[in-house]
Amino acid sequence: MVISDGRRQYAFQCLSCGRRVGPFQPKPSAAAGIGQFDADLRERRAAAQAAANQRMRQEEGHRKHTEYENYIRTSPLWMTRRRLVMSRAKGICEACLGAAATEVHHEDYDFLFNEVLWLLRAVCHECHQKIHGRRF
Repeated sequence: MVISDGRRQYAFQCLSCGRRVGPFQPKPSAAAGIGQFDADLRERRAAAQAAANQRMRQEEGHRKHTEYENYIRTSPLWMTRRRLVMSRAKGICEACLGAAATEVHHEDYDFLFNEVLWLLRAVCHECHQKIHGRRF
């Protein structure tokens, strides 16, 4: 850093986060091995951390989705709940009341793997796609 009278001031920089470590000094000690202060290091490290966090969220989302898919394909408990919801709706889509119900929609996922039946709806495939915003 250059101060108002043109003299250089030096400081140590954390190589993990890019922040200045300690106070500015008029000149570095001989053994310090001072290099150029990297003003963009902090931003690059933050961007790398954000990207790593995003990858972790995606991996966690994939893991949860796989667990959910396995549950609705193989769980006897889910099969029973699905059958009860379809029976309650008498096989008719509860969204359009015109098509045959072929799928069960979760109103929310707060009770996932321990669903209460009033939060499950029998729907046709087309309405299920509309509910999830995949097709209009």
